[in-house]
Amino acid sequence: MGYKAIIIYGDQEYYKRFGFNVSKEYKIADKNKKFPEALLALELYPGALNGIEGIFDEGKIYEVDKNEAEEFDKKFIAKEKGYSKSQERFKEVANKYL
Repeated sequence: MGYKAIIIYGDQEYYKRFGFNVSKEYKIADKNKKFPEALLALELYPGALNGIEGIFDEGKIYEVDKNEAEEFDKKFIAKEKGYSKSQERFKEVANKYL
């Protein structure tokens, strides 16, 4: 398909076993021009990101209106919110940069 790399937000400790590195190694910043440790990159072939640098923009799909989300949630039966260990870890990592 011609892709050079995969860029994700995730737990560095978890994803490094699959070959992901912090995006800062490739000079790929988030839309705020920062290098959060949760922004990870995986080259799909050796040297795929050589000479590449820039801004990772995940797109408008992740821009959520809080009021719209609350209205949407009202459509479901209320239940207690809980998080798995990995979700708690991601929340901890992500919150460093919010």
